[in-house]
Order: sequence, then C-alpha cells, then structure tokens
Amino acid sequence: MFRKAYYFVPLIIILLVGAIFYYNALSGGTLYSLPSVPCINPQVKITRVYTVNIQIYINNVKYPIDANIGHDPGNCIRQIQTIDSSGKVIVTSYKNSMFTLGDFFNTWHKNFSNNRIFNYQVNNDKTLKVYQNGKLVNTFEKTPLLPNESLRIEYN
Repeated sequence: MFRKAYYFVPLIIILLVGAIFYYNALSGGTLYSLPSVPCINPQVKITRVYTVNIQIYINNVKYPIDANIGHDPGNCIRQIQTIDSSGKVIVTSYKNSMFTLGDFFNTWHKNFSNNRIFNYQVNNDKTLKVYQNGKLVNTFEKTPLLPNESLRIEYN
C-alpha cells in the first residue's frame, strides 16, 4: 500500500511544477515568488549605498512606485528598496554587487521585460522604451542600477 503512494508523490510534484510553468506561459510574464535580491545582512560590512531615480510612464501618465518596496515581512530589508513613492531607489551592496532594473522589478513583484511592463504588452500599437540618463537603451531588464542614475521607462 505504501509503495503505491511513493509513485503518486513524484507525479503530484511534476504536475504542480507543470502547472506553475503553464500559468507563467499564459500570463506572458515572469512568475515571481521570492525576490532574487538578498536581504541586508547586518553582520556583513556594506561597501556601497547609493540611489537611483526610476520614473515610469504608462500612456503618458506617471505610474506610482510603491513605498517600502523591499521591506518584506519579518526582519528582511532587501538590498534594493524604496522608502517612499518618489521613485528614489536605494541600493545597498557588498563587494561590488551589481543589480539591474530586472532585480528592482523582481523585488517589487512586478512584471518587466523587453515586451512587457506590469500587465501591459508591447504590440503593433504600443512600445516600451528605457532611457538611462536621458539616452535610449535597449537593455530593458538587464539595465544596470548605477549610482546617481536616472532611469525612465515609457510604455506608449
């Protein structure tokens, strides 16, 4: 009787994993669970703290960036965080860690790629552009978060 149960456990696991991938394919975006950006460890020496300004415009209307992004329940404050909704993002790093715009969106639990922001999809009528210090770039989620930079994302 117990031997039959051993066959069902892997089958259930495979079905659950398949369902997650199927949902991800249908949603057209990245399925986020836990952010990939680690929590700040108070026992490790911080080597850099800097800010990046991120502005998002959807159909020419400024989209609010949430306050307290990266402030997870418990004692976890992520290495990418916001304190208010101004668009000022605080990056804390150890040993020259490099974070990207994709890491920011992952910490925020929002979709972002070269063809999607939130639930807005790029199509024949709509485009997605990223500007780094006023210069158009095509790196999208791979755009690095560098000290004192200004990033502007436009979906029109």
